[in-house]
Amino acid sequence: MKRYNFYGVHMIYSHSRLKCFEQCPKKFEFKYIQKVPIPEKEGIEGFMGKKVHETFEKLFIDLQHTKKNSLSELIDYYEKIWKESWKDEIAINKEGLTKEHYFELGKKCITNFYEKNAPFDKLKPIGIEQKITLDLNGDGNYKLTGYIDLLVQAGKNHFQIHDYKTFSRLPEQAKIEKDEQLAIYQMWVQHEFPEAKKVDLIWHYVVFQREGISHRTQKQLEQTKKRLIALINRIE
Repeated sequence: MKRYNFYGVHMIYSHSRLKCFEQCPKKFEFKYIQKVPIPEKEGIEGFMGKKVHETFEKLFIDLQHTKKNSLSELIDYYEKIWKESWKDEIAINKEGLTKEHYFELGKKCITNFYEKNAPFDKLKPIGIEQKITLDLNGDGNYKLTGYIDLLVQAGKNHFQIHDYKTFSRLPEQAKIEKDEQLAIYQMWVQHEFPEAKKVDLIWHYVVFQREGISHRTQKQLEQTKKRLIALINRIE
């Protein structure tokens, strides 16, 4: 039987919504329950990250259709969608930096990823910006949704979950090991693909042309599931 919270809402959660609650329960209530309009100015970091993600999405969709874009073609596409989407009200908060600096940083991200992974023989996707819905408990009461940047089947029983990061800092491995977002995606992959025996969680830190890799045991995934269920119970 479906449960409903105090507001009569049965919500489908996401990693970002759960993080919002943990950071500020009142903001979560205003934003997702009462749906009070909260003015949130788009920042240049987020804008640049979206354009880089959209460029990678084009790269892999075209590869699925046997079209291999050159690096210059991808940079041209990035420039096109940047210009089409740019708004002067986008916030630039770091003193001394301009939109041109961030535009060039996005080009660097695309170049780094392309040069590290071309000709993309090892990155043959089965999902691009793959939307997922995970039923944590199997009863419909604890649903999570999200998008996998890139899902790859690397072997018969081997899957990889790839996530692009345009952060200007490298996290420590200990922080990567605690990341729950890709663990959620792994639970979905193992549900949808029961043959998955090995799942790599891979973060591409494209500013630095570096990768972070993590693996989760079933015990760790069970612990994550229990924590998320407890958090959703607390919210509701």
